[in-house]
Formats: sequence, structure tokens, C-alpha cells
Amino acid sequence: MGSPLGPLLANVFMCSIEETLDREGKMPSYYRRYVDDTLTIMPNQASANNFLETLNDCHSSIKFTMEIENDRMLPFLGTQLLNKSNHVETKVYVKSTNSGLLLHYKSHVDDRYKRGLLKTMLDRAF
Repeated sequence: MGSPLGPLLANVFMCSIEETLDREGKMPSYYRRYVDDTLTIMPNQASANNFLETLNDCHSSIKFTMEIENDRMLPFLGTQLLNKSNHVETKVYVKSTNSGLLLHYKSHVDDRYKRGLLKTMLDRAF
């Protein structure tokens, strides 16, 4: 954790798992990943549980967890996915533990980081 190589190694590790599952025909038809967070659409709960078990059997050092849509909503990567039957809508998702404090304006941080944070928040809202 915290190493500059962390994201690269996580990606290499996950790519290896995905290639193995794809070769064995165990990948679902809709599977998207960002670093170590995946979004998968499954036909039913049993299929989702089976795929989770398959993922957890890939390597003894990694433990995957699963979140299931609740009231037609699913938080994913800072967004709230809203299942509208024939399409998916998104909105910004804020965890209940969020304090709202990101960076104090008068902190001794270079202005480029303050501008970058503002740009990130605007991009996220957009």
C-alpha cells in the first residue's frame, strides 16, 4: 500500500486472473474493471455467488467481496448507479462517513494541487 508501483502491480495481478478465467470460459458476458473494482451484470443471485466463489478461488492471498443492487441502486467508484429497467442513470455518490473536508483553502499546499482538486470535483459532478 502506498507504493508508486501499487496500481501497476494490481493491474498486472488482475489481468492475470482475468486471462485465466477467460481462457477457462468463466468470465461473465458483462465485466468491467477499474484497478481492483469490478462491475458485473449477472442474470441472478446464484450466478453472482458462483462467480464470486470462482474469483476467490483464483489466489489464496486475495479476497473479493460483492455488493448487490439495493432498491435498484448500486454505489460504484463514487457514483450511484440507478437501474431504470431499460437504461442506467448515474449520480454522484457520497459515503455516509464523508466529513466533507477535502483540503483547506489556506493550507500550505501548492496551488496546483488546489486547482487539481477543484478540477477533479467539477469533472466528477459533470
